[in-house]
Amino acid sequence: QMNQSANFLWRLSRSTYLHSQSTKDKGVKKKLLYESVKLAERALSLDNNCPDAHKWYAITLGSTNDYESSTNKIKNGYLFKEHIEMSISLNPTDPANHYLLGRWCYGVCMLSWMERKIASSLFASPPVSTIDESLNHFLQVCHLSLLFITILRPIFYLKNMD
Repeated sequence: QMNQSANFLWRLSRSTYLHSQSTKDKGVKKKLLYESVKLAERALSLDNNCPDAHKWYAITLGSTNDYESSTNKIKNGYLFKEHIEMSISLNPTDPANHYLLGRWCYGVCMLSWMERKIASSLFASPPVSTIDESLNHFLQVCHLSLLFITILRPIFYLKNMD
């Protein structure tokens, strides 16, 4: 029954990913990372409107780049952005999503000439972003985090004091 719950599966994906970060065995780490991607994919197949499933799919997919070819890294970069943007559209108040998209934008801005040429040879157009886009997402993180600290957290604690 739990395997049919998107909320359970994205949490299991996150746990599997976190476990992969704690192991020193590279083979085990790789296996856990790819397992976490599969779990997030299953969560999305059950509920494509679950923002955390999109977020953890993007995070886990991005974490596999150490084991992927340049072509797959570029493909995964597009998927990463697509799923983070979907997560933002479903839950615009999660600062982690804006942070991840800000990092993606910054990474795209910092691509070397050679990396851009490889991307443009594989796709109609290479990924494009600006420092301003990156900065706007990072500023959104600050705004949302401040909103949580000053307004939402006290309300959460008051409601859960009983």
